[in-house]
Amino acid sequence: MKIVIIGASGHGGLCVPKTMCEDLNFVAIAPGSKGENVDGMVRTLHMKGYTPAIYSDYREMLRKEKPDVAIVDNFYGEHAPVILDAFGAGCHVLAEKPVAATMEQLEQLREAWDKAGTAFSTMFTYRYNGAFYRAWNLIQEGAVGKVRLLNAQKSYKYGTRPDFMTRRETYGGTIPWVGIHGVDWILWMSGGRFESVTAVQSAAQAPNGISPETTALAQFRMNDEMMASLTIDYLNPAAAQGHGDDRIRVVGTKGVLEVRDNRVTLINGDGVQHPENLPDEDMFADFLRHAAGKGPCRISGEEVFTVTRAALLAQSAADSGEIICFDR
Repeated sequence: MKIVIIGASGHGGLCVPKTMCEDLNFVAIAPGSKGENVDGMVRTLHMKGYTPAIYSDYREMLRKEKPDVAIVDNFYGEHAPVILDAFGAGCHVLAEKPVAATMEQLEQLREAWDKAGTAFSTMFTYRYNGAFYRAWNLIQEGAVGKVRLLNAQKSYKYGTRPDFMTRRETYGGTIPWVGIHGVDWILWMSGGRFESVTAVQSAAQAPNGISPETTALAQFRMNDEMMASLTIDYLNPAAAQGHGDDRIRVVGTKGVLEVRDNRVTLINGDGVQHPENLPDEDMFADFLRHAAGKGPCRISGEEVFTVTRAALLAQSAADSGEIICFDR
């Protein structure tokens, strides 16, 4: 497969193998947003033995290279127009999240994807993490019984952030950029359906007092009277062991399960247990298998739209101060 990379602002580097793979042909790279710098990604590809052509215009790249797969990784609030162009070029698309910054964009993507008929997924990387995948499997096996309540946490160190994150139009918002992972865990591990959301957020301590929002909280009502909460912040202390402090607690009728510090804890009728993690898996390899028609992707296109819609509605709830129902 001929692969192109559009942008280098997120986690696109996860798609580049640790060592050169002759089966993967990274033919070209181009920025996807105005002012975006892709030099670091070019150096990474060169270090791995790839020699992609470098374009200043990704549309020209799509026309000339006619790639099979496009990795979309430009500024977080500007993914949708690039994905639309990639669909128009007939590409399978693996995109950084969120795939859209507005509901209108999401609807346009849905129409374009239906028309393109190509593979589509996004970088919900935790589905390939061994601890989170073990937790999901335990829930499927009935280890906690019927799920009733979920509490998720996403916490990052602020560190040094690029300028485009100080503007909502190019950043997209903290809930759809950071919080969307937690929204995905809630959907994935509950097996449920979102019904309504209320949310709050604050940009206090942000460099310009506007964006990025440094703290946020969302509360979801789900079907069958399930409930879920999600907290998001950029205030993980510099002294913390890792960049992220990511957790989920799932409460069921027969037990409680928690993922914390990349470790699973399960408490049920068999006592306190710490099941071993499953192996971490390769997100891009999974997507390429799906694009080649060799089975479903762990993150389906349908789930991309469901989770993105939920994150965007949570962002709207935080912006408006309203409770937003999903059936509107």
